[in-house]
Amino acid sequence: MNQIFCFKRYAWLLKRQWFENAVNYKRGIALIVIIIGMVYVWVMHWNVSKHPLDRMPIVFGVVMIFLSLYTFVFFDSLNVKSKGMFYFSLPVSPLERVATAFVFTMVLFPVFLFAVFNIFDFLFVLLYNYIHGTSEQMIIKLPLLFTMQNILGWMSICSISLLCSLIYGKNGHNVGSFLFVFIFIFSLNVLKIKLFAMLDFFAFLLPIVWITMYFFMKKRET
Repeated sequence: MNQIFCFKRYAWLLKRQWFENAVNYKRGIALIVIIIGMVYVWVMHWNVSKHPLDRMPIVFGVVMIFLSLYTFVFFDSLNVKSKGMFYFSLPVSPLERVATAFVFTMVLFPVFLFAVFNIFDFLFVLLYNYIHGTSEQMIIKLPLLFTMQNILGWMSICSISLLCSLIYGKNGHNVGSFLFVFIFIFSLNVLKIKLFAMLDFFAFLLPIVWITMYFFMKKRET
């Protein structure tokens, strides 16, 4: 039997992750849609004196908050001793566990989040233009957001949050917040990294974080 990676076991683990958390996921999806709608009501604000594109950083910030919160609580169920013991006794490999976490946190949730944002973006800009008689374009500019630097940067930040959730449980958000502040201050003052180059530094940590996650999973199985 392949002890490293098996697609059949991996597919089973993906399904298990969804069905076991389906209620929370459905509630979260509904809440996210409501909050994003409220954000756009505030962002557009029917104020023609300020260009809507000036508010794109606000939208980007909300996206990062959602991504970080989700990764901080992804492994929360493992804080319950019985659930943690059962999870690590499942007949799957550490690589399959890590790959499942990657798909849900780095692929499925971000894709869903950006899809919802773009739907609201399209509808609200149409409404804004109708009310003010303007011809503004969509607020979210995908070529600006989906640069390789941005993608690797947010993946690294969310991966650190995920690792903190796995190792420190409910205290993961406290440890992660402290770690982000430390890296931020250390990078600016010691490494002399410019603010806009910070994402490159976080991207450097990406493989380190996922390798650490794999070996932590492997250790918990023993």
